[in-house]
Amino acid sequence: MSMPDVSVVIEPSDGASVAYEPAARKSTNDKLVDLLCLELSITNQESSTAHLNKVMLSFSAPPSVPQAVIPVPTNWWPPGGSGVNIPAGETVVWNFLREGFENDTVILPSPAPASLTLSLFFDGFSSPWTATRTLAPHKNPVPDDSYLYPARFDDLRPGEFWNTSSDTHGTGAQGSQLFAYDMNVVAFDTGKGAINRLLPGTDGSKNDHYRVWGKKIHAMADGVGANFFPGTGNAAGPWQEPPWDNPAKAWADKVGAGNHFYIRHGSEVVLYAHMQKGSLNPNLLKFNAPVKAGDYLGLAGNAGSASEPHLHIHAINGTEAESGPLRPLKY
Repeated sequence: MSMPDVSVVIEPSDGASVAYEPAARKSTNDKLVDLLCLELSITNQESSTAHLNKVMLSFSAPPSVPQAVIPVPTNWWPPGGSGVNIPAGETVVWNFLREGFENDTVILPSPAPASLTLSLFFDGFSSPWTATRTLAPHKNPVPDDSYLYPARFDDLRPGEFWNTSSDTHGTGAQGSQLFAYDMNVVAFDTGKGAINRLLPGTDGSKNDHYRVWGKKIHAMADGVGANFFPGTGNAAGPWQEPPWDNPAKAWADKVGAGNHFYIRHGSEVVLYAHMQKGSLNPNLLKFNAPVKAGDYLGLAGNAGSASEPHLHIHAINGTEAESGPLRPLKY
């Protein structure tokens, strides 16, 4: 057989273009880069199950970018499964991974190539399914196409600064967290001769040993409250289960995002997670509460599925919490 009869929705997309995240220099000596992570919704229109075995990306020139082959795990979800199998007439979501054993992110130069060609290979077919799309930097739906930073300089001790990195966060459900950030506060520790997220003379055994603990978190743009949860302590737990704002549930103290807000900024919903119990802005603890850029949200904490104090943020395209495809998030 030749090419499989499938249809594919490629995310993140802005209109007809596949979107990537422009990233800052890692250091003053490094170059700007663009990060590409994909989530694919694949619908099988064949009469039998289709098995995806390889994903390949090639790019137009200039600049010249090597072809990227993305592995398709043989034990794809559910754990212990037999790979990406798509029953006839059904849709399966497959996404890039970023786990301990692999990082599928494609790092492009800046400026990036004008287009990419995506090829999906299936068992039993001699030719892959292919599609060519233009590439474009993502523009967040807020002023200047990017968000304000969710913290302020005047909340830092002398010598402290916020630390945020791209291309490091775990994948999340259906790839929703491939562009997520875990953020903390660091300073140069003269005793250790290195950057340290702990206060001098502490060992990290208590939350207040961390410089980020209790730092004020602020809204990154105007928006509307989409969801919230104000009741969790600092214990770890599984990823959140809906309804996120119902403290009567037995799992209330195990909500993965801890004390958090989901705020709708235009066409995107951003999660601000793991804040301290009792610190959430009471004026925002209602559905559709209006939010202004810079509004105080809460204090950085260690609630939910968190191993130490930090702020987690990520964005999806949609109007409700965790109900849409991934989106890059730019400052």
